[in-house]
Amino acid sequence: MVLRHALAALVLLLGACAATTPIAYSDAFDTAGNRLPIACLDLGDVRVSVVLLSHQAMQARLHKDGWSLLGQWRTPRDPKASDGTIYLDRDLEPAIFYDAMRHEMCHAKMFKTRGDPNWHP
Repeated sequence: MVLRHALAALVLLLGACAATTPIAYSDAFDTAGNRLPIACLDLGDVRVSVVLLSHQAMQARLHKDGWSLLGQWRTPRDPKASDGTIYLDRDLEPAIFYDAMRHEMCHAKMFKTRGDPNWHP
């Protein structure tokens, strides 16, 4: 029983450390000018559901700060089953669509690996 509590405490401590560890950034940027974390250069392990919305429906999901959204990542209900859901504007040009997908998948990757989806200002 003591070992179980010690292991649980260690897991919590490591989780807290992971979230406070500085993010290592690559030299790559997305089209919004955000520098991509090195971890986001390989998103092959990110499992998300994708919901495509019209441009009008996507704009109805305005960011809390009033920004217009190209995509939006939502926290998974069950982290063991998936890494969340991404809502994307289906009317975007292909290059912008891909970039928005990569951007939102990076939020999922940061949540999965650090416990905190935030990686850009």
